[in-house]
Amino acid sequence: MHHIVEFRARFVEEAKFDREGSIVEPPGRNLAEDLRRRLEALSYAATDLEMHSHYGWAFGAGIDGRRYWLILAEGPSLSTWALYISSNGLFSWLARSSEQCHALATKLVSSLRQDELYSAARVTSVRRLRDFGDIAL
Repeated sequence: MHHIVEFRARFVEEAKFDREGSIVEPPGRNLAEDLRRRLEALSYAATDLEMHSHYGWAFGAGIDGRRYWLILAEGPSLSTWALYISSNGLFSWLARSSEQCHALATKLVSSLRQDELYSAARVTSVRRLRDFGDIAL
């Protein structure tokens, strides 16, 4: 099970391109940094951001021996964002791990809903990531 936090944000986030038009930096860096800081405020230890391929930003988070991998990318609908959250560990396929992952997503959505910079925040759970293309805000 994959957990996705979908939301809209009032951050101006644009991609950076080189002279040939190839993407150098995907949009969302400042937004990903804000999400990372929010998790730290919720007592999660978070790693530094890293560019994830050419389309998003990734970072790790952990609490009480549990580890997660988070990837922020533009969402499937215009002006939306998607934060993919997955468990990262030896037994990440266990149902309990999925429940803990959902709990992290729910805490983050609660935090986003309290901030006027964010709107339409919700958690979606899908069995396969390709199912995500059918979700719209």
